[in-house]
Amino acid sequence: MSAENENVMLTLEMPGFSEELLSKAACLEDTDISDFMLNAAIAKAHQVIEDHTTIHLSIHGQATLLNALQNPGEPTAAMKELFRLSPFEKENS
Repeated sequence: MSAENENVMLTLEMPGFSEELLSKAACLEDTDISDFMLNAAIAKAHQVIEDHTTIHLSIHGQATLLNALQNPGEPTAAMKELFRLSPFEKENS
């Protein structure tokens, strides 16, 4: 990884028709192809990260989750066994 404010160069090979398409789109956006591609790639990267790190719940799903958090059931035998093996119990002893 580079320093946060350091510029780096990235080389990209693509078919000519792709370069033509990107150049046309960049021209329509009144920017150069490098800025056009960088802005599109950054927007896509943000979207991918959000998609993989955010949980979206419906109103019903939110209510169900809230209810489960506010009214947890009794632990099952399997849960009790996991807690017995867990380092969490040792910390609370």
